[in-house]
Amino acid sequence: MKKITLFLLFVAFVLQSYSQRFNVFSADPTKTVSEMKEFFATAPKERQKEGDQLLTQFNLFWNAQSTINPELQEGFIGLANLMLKKNMHPFPQFQAFIKSYIAFFNSEFTSETEIWAAIVKYHIDHDASQFHNKMSIYQDFFSNNILQRTGLPMDALWIRRIGHG
Repeated sequence: MKKITLFLLFVAFVLQSYSQRFNVFSADPTKTVSEMKEFFATAPKERQKEGDQLLTQFNLFWNAQSTINPELQEGFIGLANLMLKKNMHPFPQFQAFIKSYIAFFNSEFTSETEIWAAIVKYHIDHDASQFHNKMSIYQDFFSNNILQRTGLPMDALWIRRIGHG
């Protein structure tokens, strides 16, 4: 009887954990901010205030029509869904992704959106464990023109593109 009770408690715990997990962002850009809030609500309680501050910035960025058009929003959503498939979390991965994306769109490189999306996709697919570190480097570069702060160099792909641009 104890084994059955323990098994049922375990199954209930697993199902509850799974149901609380955010699985996918809608393709509808008008839902992204609210879905991002829902996703960040899954973060640890001690990070909620930090998440709220980030989401305020994200909301302003996402809804600024002069900054991000529908095609770019679709690209962002696609990358965010790839991150979810890799089981990336609100902190630190999505935090770094959002900050680097905002920095990119406030930089002089906004005409290189396809290259930026390809770089982010590469890091999602090939370097998930260091993804947040890479995005922080890009954020430094786009915001402050800093190529190296943490000891990790910028990717050669981006440096080559800037050198030829």
